[in-house]
Amino acid sequence: MICPVGCDAASHLDPDHDCIIRAHGRASNDLAPSLKGGEIKDATIAEECLEVSRRLYVTGYAPKRVFCTSNINDYCERGSSRLHPSLAVDFAAASLIFAANLPWAVNEIKKP
Repeated sequence: MICPVGCDAASHLDPDHDCIIRAHGRASNDLAPSLKGGEIKDATIAEECLEVSRRLYVTGYAPKRVFCTSNINDYCERGSSRLHPSLAVDFAAASLIFAANLPWAVNEIKKP
């Protein structure tokens, strides 16, 4: 489901097979967020969010998009709340901002 801030309804999105393939590639190659045998579900969540953000960017959707997770063990550099470098490249290309907690995400959305 996706729902921009302030909306009253969400739209159900069907599974995207290309996202599933990319997620399996991440997990098979131990790439963040599936480091060292991490779960495929983390890679699937990341790939689906990246794909939605890419599609919104291409259509000219202007509002900020923020990916928020407290799972810093899989998404961030070891011992920090900085997005893992391999994910940072993908997030930047999709104009997707990363936040490791809800207050951080809200702050990112409110920034001019």
